[in-house]
Amino acid sequence: MSTTRTTFRNGGRWLLAAAVVFVAGYALVVLVEPGGLATELGVAVPLVAAAVLLVIGTATAAAASPSRPLAVGAVVAAVGCALGVTGLVTASMLAELGGLDVEGLYIPVATVTTALGGAAVAALAAALRGVAGRTGTVLAVLGAVVVLGCLFLDPIVPFVLAGVLGVALARLGASATM
Repeated sequence: MSTTRTTFRNGGRWLLAAAVVFVAGYALVVLVEPGGLATELGVAVPLVAAAVLLVIGTATAAAASPSRPLAVGAVVAAVGCALGVTGLVTASMLAELGGLDVEGLYIPVATVTTALGGAAVAALAAALRGVAGRTGTVLAVLGAVVVLGCLFLDPIVPFVLAGVLGVALARLGASATM
C-alpha cells in the first residue's frame, strides 16, 4: 500500500508542477511583448514543459488507479491536451514570426485543448475518487464543467484544476488508508 500511496503522491507533485509552470508561462504570454525568435521560444518553452508535466503527472497517478479504463482515458486526454498546447504555441510562433497565417486555427485548437484538459482532470479525479476523497469528486465535476464550457474557457483552467488535484494527491499522509 505504501508504494501505491507514494505513486499517488508523486503523480500529485507532477500535476502541481504542471500547474505552476503553466501559470508562469501564461504570465509570460500576457506580460512579454512579442519579438524575435528568442522571445517566442522563451514564452513557448514553459507552456510546452507544463504540458509534458501534465502527461507525466497524469500517467504517474493513473498507474496506481484501481479503475483502468478511466485511468487510460485520463492519460490519453492529457496527451491530447499536451499536443494541443504544443499546436497553440507553434501556431502563435508562426503568426508572430511572419510564417504561415494560422490565426484562424487558434480558437478551434484552444477549444479542443481545453476540452481535453478538462476531460483528463475529470477522468483522473473520477479514477482516484476513493483516494482523493471529496476533492476528487468536486474536481471530477469541475473537469466535466470545463469540457462542457470549453468554448468559453482558456486552456489555463484545466491546468489549474490539475494543480488542485495534485495538491490533494501530494498531501496523502502516511497514515491515510485506502
